[in-house]
Amino acid sequence: MTHVRLISDTHSCHQIFHGTDNDRRLDTMVSLLQAAEAEKPSQGTLVLGDVSLDHWGWNEGGSRLWDPPVSRTSEFMERWFPALPAPAYILPGNHEQYGEAEWRTRTGQPRAQAVVLGELLFILCDSFSGNLDPVENSDGTYLPLDCTMIREALEAHPELPAILCAHYFDFANESEEFLRLVREEKRILALAAGHTHLSSVLPAGDTGKVILQTGNFSYSGMKDPKDSYRGWRELWWDGDTLTSWYHVAPGDGVHGGDAFTVEEHDQDHWEGIFAQN
Repeated sequence: MTHVRLISDTHSCHQIFHGTDNDRRLDTMVSLLQAAEAEKPSQGTLVLGDVSLDHWGWNEGGSRLWDPPVSRTSEFMERWFPALPAPAYILPGNHEQYGEAEWRTRTGQPRAQAVVLGELLFILCDSFSGNLDPVENSDGTYLPLDCTMIREALEAHPELPAILCAHYFDFANESEEFLRLVREEKRILALAAGHTHLSSVLPAGDTGKVILQTGNFSYSGMKDPKDSYRGWRELWWDGDTLTSWYHVAPGDGVHGGDAFTVEEHDQDHWEGIFAQN
């Protein structure tokens, strides 16, 4: 049995989300993940981008372009990333527009990579790879994914089924090659992404596959934050069936001046059965 946890959109930054300051919020995330790991051990943790607001096109802009510059990505990697259930891997989001060299310096990992956890191949794609190392504030530039990198990862591990991961999949702006690859490659079981701060399961365009949205640990993407509150996505693979759900962490918060409480629960379940050749 392969068991992996996926988190996204932690947004370590200067802002207060739902009444919780940054350090307490991320300390809570790590504590909850460590408790979950102690109860049900996993093969590792994947972080699907937007750990910061280092690059941002609104309000006071991203902290990387402040004077003096501040890198919350580096802070996240130093303070919280080492405490995640290991092994842990990270990919960049649209708020981490570091070029390859600086990203590697700050995280110790490439912007795109393929990793094996248990009996699954996770291909971590770089979807916001355009206009890196910007000198002006922006929200990132989406480029079609690197199909050569995906094919090489699949060829390097011909015995393993795969999950494609990215911070976001923009099917309206993807290449025909990518759409065909996802549609025709039976070893690609599903896709996983963040960016929307939602936890629902969506069709992956017309490919016949699904996107498992990984929610957030910052602020909800719903008008009612309780509909997609802080948490992470659980993923289980037994060799025939891929099962996944979003685990919502318990907590108190404030939204629009109103206090709310969220009870711990699971939501947005999905299950796919795959015939083995």
